[in-house]
Amino acid sequence: MAIRYVNKEVVKVYDTDFQQVAHYAAYYRFFTDAVTNFSKEVFGDSTETLAYRGVWFVVVESSAKYMKSAKLGDELDVEVTAELLSKKAIKYSFEIKRKGELLTTGYLVMVCVDPEKWKATEIPQELIDKFKIYEKSMT
Repeated sequence: MAIRYVNKEVVKVYDTDFQQVAHYAAYYRFFTDAVTNFSKEVFGDSTETLAYRGVWFVVVESSAKYMKSAKLGDELDVEVTAELLSKKAIKYSFEIKRKGELLTTGYLVMVCVDPEKWKATEIPQELIDKFKIYEKSMT
């Protein structure tokens, strides 16, 4: 099961190097902002507010491949595909585009963690249900 979501971004001055080209780390900010907004849209909470409810999601794997550079002021579409990998993990795959042109691909695998034991735990059923409802609404 998978959900597609698009987050809008603008390359800010703090995302760039001296040549006004987006630094490689900026793409991870774009990924993180997209996941945060995805979580608000699908779960009704951002990853930060989920943490206050005792549900932590931590990145256990990440990757980014850079084909073309984004520059200061570029308006970007960060296309996210989210899929439940297991009862404990979600994979977010990304395509970052500028006016339809593919710049970067990547992914994050996030695992649900019990904050007291710092061990992987099952994603709460409430969140899985919301994921499935949102997925059905997309078809």
